[in-house]
Amino acid sequence: YDVLADIKLRPDPRIVRVLPDEENKEQSNEPLAMELSKFIDDYCEKEWNVDGFAEFKRQFEPGSMIDQSMEQNEGLARASFVLVRWAKYIGGMQECRRFNEEHLVALFILFGLGEVHVRGTKRRFIQRPTGEVREHLKKGEHLLLFIDYLSSREFRTSTHVSFADIMPGVLMRGEWKTFGELCIPAYLSLVTTHQLSLPMNEENEIEAIRSAFILKEYEPRKMELPSDVVKEKLGDVRRDLIKATGCRDVQLRPLGNKMKQTARDSEQILPKSEEVFVSAIGTTETFKKLNDLVISPAPSRNQANNKDVLQEIANMVYKRLVRAASKADLNSC
Repeated sequence: YDVLADIKLRPDPRIVRVLPDEENKEQSNEPLAMELSKFIDDYCEKEWNVDGFAEFKRQFEPGSMIDQSMEQNEGLARASFVLVRWAKYIGGMQECRRFNEEHLVALFILFGLGEVHVRGTKRRFIQRPTGEVREHLKKGEHLLLFIDYLSSREFRTSTHVSFADIMPGVLMRGEWKTFGELCIPAYLSLVTTHQLSLPMNEENEIEAIRSAFILKEYEPRKMELPSDVVKEKLGDVRRDLIKATGCRDVQLRPLGNKMKQTARDSEQILPKSEEVFVSAIGTTETFKKLNDLVISPAPSRNQANNKDVLQEIANMVYKRLVRAASKADLNSC
């Protein structure tokens, strides 16, 4: 993350600079934040997004903290709209049954208020609603650093997420797992290409749909499997992944056995599960299927601290794959 932070601060000739006297004012020293701010305004002002933006602002409970924040800070509302559209575009939220877009917006506001500590520090970009109309002068930087936070290990491994007085409810560890995993490559793409993974207009959306059928390389992901499967059936796992997803050239690389020792006699015990790296060649659509099979299901809130349940996750992943491969066989008949 230190390297990425350095990269995103470097000047990039592809970025159109936003001058201080222009209508779109972003009081940030980060070029990428300035570009994001311009993108946010351009995206929300596009004719085909105007109705969607208005509907987005109406979806929150009238008089709630989120509703008041949107009503009194247009820049925050715009940044939140782009954030939700981006989250839907990269995927993952539909698999996280308890983590929805309202939670995402509440967390975005909480982050902007400086109430989310990141690596021991906190930044404040907005104020709580007071009835006065405010201008968000750092919406680009707010969104950039929030996406950075979503892709961080700190977010993925948090024991819980509380939304304070913004909205009721607490999410427990694992209930945002799939979304957090998918934020990593999305953030890497943002800081290296200086482009948010979100079509700007209908023509770009059509192009994005077409690109879903272009062959790409799947960024290696970890897959948790039972130890005996890794030892004896890795070839079967590879064939099942190809069969169930349609990906090509699926490669599996074990990360190695983690041997444990008992305190009494130093006896080595083979763990019940192991991790393997999965890489492949395929399209956006086949990668979505691969994600569904590779990423471990998040345990329920009651199961999050149950070691026996956590150890069974590897078996669940393997059985899910076998079922998907069997279903693919039936469909091909």
